[in-house]
Amino acid sequence: MRQLLRNVLGLLLLYSFIPLNAQINRSLSENDKRVLEDQAQAKVMSFQKFCASIGNKSINKTEKSQLIRTALQLFSDENRIIQVSNLNGTVSKKKVSVYLERLSMLGYQRIQIDSYDCRIAKHFELSKEMNEKYPGEEWYEGIATVIQRFRGERGDFVYEDLVERRFKVYVQKKEVFERGKKSERWIIRLGDISVTTLSNT
Repeated sequence: MRQLLRNVLGLLLLYSFIPLNAQINRSLSENDKRVLEDQAQAKVMSFQKFCASIGNKSINKTEKSQLIRTALQLFSDENRIIQVSNLNGTVSKKKVSVYLERLSMLGYQRIQIDSYDCRIAKHFELSKEMNEKYPGEEWYEGIATVIQRFRGERGDFVYEDLVERRFKVYVQKKEVFERGKKSERWIIRLGDISVTTLSNT
């Protein structure tokens, strides 16, 4: 468990600060675009791995609380919303923090969450939302999607659903100082998450 947390924290540090090789505009090279989008997908998959661990019944409450706190650091702020598919096929909205807490306490004997096919669905462009919220800063946003399969078992009862999650992903161009030298970096944060139910049984 400690090794898992150390590995995830290492990914957070690696993927939160990305060297800025070019502006995000028409002159952005395909290589620079790929680097930025690869890191955005890695951020999404980090959250999905947190969900799998938080739902894991073999992990104790204290460890799950630590995982939840770390997972929330992936987001731009504490008020981000996630859509969640329900047993009756409806979709509800919750704050990400509330969703993770409830995921940790779901009344199944076994929970398995698998994630795959993460991709960029919308390339990065200037974010009106974030630039209005944080005047003077420079934010861009894109969308990444991932397929998630959830399976919960309780006695003879089994619930399974397959959904597509759509993540807003924000990147901020930020000046940082390292060893007395100024440089520009991209900081990547997740935003709201919407969901489309593909199947549930």
